[in-house]
Amino acid sequence: MKLGYIFSCLALTFCTMTAHAHNELEGVTLKVAVNPEAMPFANLSSDLKTTSGIDVDIIHALQDRLGFKLAEERIYPLTFADLMNRVKNNKVDIVAGSIAVTEDRQKFVNFSPVYFESGASILYSKRHASKPLNSLEDLKGKRVIVFRGSATAELAKKAHASKIEYVDKLASACFAVAYGKADAFIFDRSPLVDYANSVTSLGLAVGTDVFEKESAKFALALPKNSPYAKIINNEINEMIHDGTINRILRNYHDKL
Repeated sequence: MKLGYIFSCLALTFCTMTAHAHNELEGVTLKVAVNPEAMPFANLSSDLKTTSGIDVDIIHALQDRLGFKLAEERIYPLTFADLMNRVKNNKVDIVAGSIAVTEDRQKFVNFSPVYFESGASILYSKRHASKPLNSLEDLKGKRVIVFRGSATAELAKKAHASKIEYVDKLASACFAVAYGKADAFIFDRSPLVDYANSVTSLGLAVGTDVFEKESAKFALALPKNSPYAKIINNEINEMIHDGTINRILRNYHDKL
């Protein structure tokens, strides 16, 4: 199923020039964190300190246009659960890393405009599975892993899995499936495809079905009472309409 980019067909040059002239957050220092287990949206580099990916590129583009500084001149890598707790408790200014907009999360965070739509799929082992695991029906009676606190956790319950295990790290879940300790891992499709294609020695595959597209709309998340939300959200809107987001997404096209 085709994944969708959220962008305007009309890219107006003057919009970019206006955005770059804003510098509305010049002199402001923001603490920004990402979930580094969300490839290709965010990934931890080999130095275990720096991050890269779609959402990291979007944040740096925001920084160039708005003029803010990053605390300690870095984007912090945090587990997904820690990420959401910190933004909920106003201990970080922006969080990213394939953060899906959900009704429950909207109660305690301020989401930016949605800039990418995806969906959830099933990761399984070509070595251990007797057949491809494409649908939720294929997971009935199976041992299924889900990300703790993720929007995909309810899918395992709907599938009537025999056992549901909650994890905090993408690699842990993928290795568990690869070595037969679990039958499947349900997560956002893009990171699963990227991992399966990047670590081919594990013999992993991603099912063809895509679920919960309505709950896989990605955005940046800010604290509910963030004083910077309006400025950042307006800038994300401009980046969507002037083609900046689309250009960033195109750099990762083979991973989506």
